[in-house]
Amino acid sequence: MVWMGWRGFAWSISIIFCSEKRVPKSIKLWLSVHCIPGIISLLITGIHLANRIFFARPEHFLSFFTFGLMVVIVVGGILGRYMNKSRVVKDYWKTLHIPLTVIFYLTLSIHVLTKMGIL
Repeated sequence: MVWMGWRGFAWSISIIFCSEKRVPKSIKLWLSVHCIPGIISLLITGIHLANRIFFARPEHFLSFFTFGLMVVIVVGGILGRYMNKSRVVKDYWKTLHIPLTVIFYLTLSIHVLTKMGIL
């Protein structure tokens, strides 16, 4: 249950970033700050998922799918932030980063509600 606290902390930082985007300030600073919780969340989720890799069962599909989405989102976000000179990376980020993030949060919600026994 401790990991839920860390996840909530990362979500809080993400929400703060989204609200701060509306205020004209240095967007590069906020993008750098936004990348840090993504990387930390990816590491914590990797540790959380590590014990299921060797004992994968069909009911773990949603867990692995959600983790795969998270990897794509975090790596894509970092590339979009630090390698923004490339036109291909910019186009990827503008087209896919936000919709993939929405899909990630939907699958994460389903995963959490399923593990809690609500779904």
